[in-house]
Amino acid sequence: DKTLLPFIVEHADVIQVGTRDFQNYALLDALGKLDTPILLKRGTWGTLDEILGACERIAAGGNNKIAICLRGVVGMPSYRHIFKSTRWAPDIMMIPALKQFTNIPIIYDPSHSTGNRDLVESVSKAAIAAGADGLIIECHETPEESISDPDQAITTETLSKILKFKDIYFESFSNH
Repeated sequence: DKTLLPFIVEHADVIQVGTRDFQNYALLDALGKLDTPILLKRGTWGTLDEILGACERIAAGGNNKIAICLRGVVGMPSYRHIFKSTRWAPDIMMIPALKQFTNIPIIYDPSHSTGNRDLVESVSKAAIAAGADGLIIECHETPEESISDPDQAITTETLSKILKFKDIYFESFSNH
């Protein structure tokens, strides 16, 4: 809807393109004409070339304020996953793969890529070690009561552990 985008731009600091609109070319073209930062969530099927192509589509319109958000991919059948309830497969190797071809910031979403709060801390650390520029994590004081994705929301205590690891990791990395 062309009338909705100006309203969103007026009220939002960043526009997040959800995974289902990852290849919505009309939307990407419209976002390219804006001066608003775009967080482009990878479609769960998106290849490296398709991710870069979606970014190029936005940039072609003049908007270079883009960050890529990786959030897991369609993986093997559910009976082959560690847990049968796992929806997506973490795509951590896409972080260094993308960094070979672009300097666009890479944000990693361990909440969606695992769908399981017990895995978020470890996968966050792996994403940081793989070179992610940032994380987007679902957190709630009482995750079971969260109205949004309670199975993957972590506690504030777990978030503190992830943030400490990030500080330690980046501090030790910058000393080398």
